[in-house]
Amino acid sequence: SQLAAIHNYLKLDVETLKDYPPPLQEFKLILETQDRLTYIKTILKYRNSWKLFAYAEEFKETYLKELELLSLENKKELIASLLELGISKKVFLEKDSTVILNHVNQISKLDWGLIKKLSLFMKVNNFYNWALVDRIAQKCLSEKPQISTLVLFLRCTWKNGPVNFELEQNFRERIAHELDYVSKTDIPHTLTLLLRSGVKHQMFPILKLLSQVTPDYIESLKSHQLLLVLFSLVKCRRYQIQVPDNLFEVISCQIKDSIHQRNSKQIDIIAKGFSEINFKDDHLYHQLKQKAESLGDPSEFLQYLIDSVQPSIETI
Repeated sequence: SQLAAIHNYLKLDVETLKDYPPPLQEFKLILETQDRLTYIKTILKYRNSWKLFAYAEEFKETYLKELELLSLENKKELIASLLELGISKKVFLEKDSTVILNHVNQISKLDWGLIKKLSLFMKVNNFYNWALVDRIAQKCLSEKPQISTLVLFLRCTWKNGPVNFELEQNFRERIAHELDYVSKTDIPHTLTLLLRSGVKHQMFPILKLLSQVTPDYIESLKSHQLLLVLFSLVKCRRYQIQVPDNLFEVISCQIKDSIHQRNSKQIDIIAKGFSEINFKDDHLYHQLKQKAESLGDPSEFLQYLIDSVQPSIETI
């Protein structure tokens, strides 16, 4: 009956939930039963379990405290589910993330599946445990994970904290020798990572990856990958690496289709990228301006760019 009460709570819509008492007492009764571990796992598997963590603060605190009572093996399974929850829904505050990551640190052997979830969890929540990051970096150096795992870990942590220069060098060397193992899905992030650390010693892998960035490939990209490729190509131009104009034309067409999904920061980033290469597309800039205006005032940068392309753009 306690599980039924929790299940019924999760069926409520969000507006109703805000004025509805969470099933805290029912959960506490569950914790007193012999099968509490089974029930704790079951609750996380419910389709809308995120609502309990988003709208029932005391429930969330009680749930996370329960981790302290579990064996490492049981804790590991629950933590994996909590990381997945934190990736799909931003339900954890900094104090919650601190608790979860501290528990992760207690696990003596981190497997690569957990490391992938952990990397994404830290990036999505913009909350990092740098001792944990360094521990994973050392594991990457000693155990040679798959290229896709290494790229995922680096793209989630490199930009936001102290760079592990030994791992950076190791990454460059591995990419140079294992280019054929870089999947098409990983090309945007791999290019970004290589360009972030300069081009002096890695021109060959950059050119090899660039050769795979064709118009057809760009058309297959997801919205967030498109921006990564745009800025990799802009950066290549900055380093005098040849990039065909038609790639920017295809990116421009693709971005027009996804303008409605963009936030103001992304709109500014797109405008800056195209302006750096002196790319002219009145229609794209007009769309960017319209979207920026619907979100608030266009930035001074975007306004300047639009004026410089075509002073009478409003007439389009």
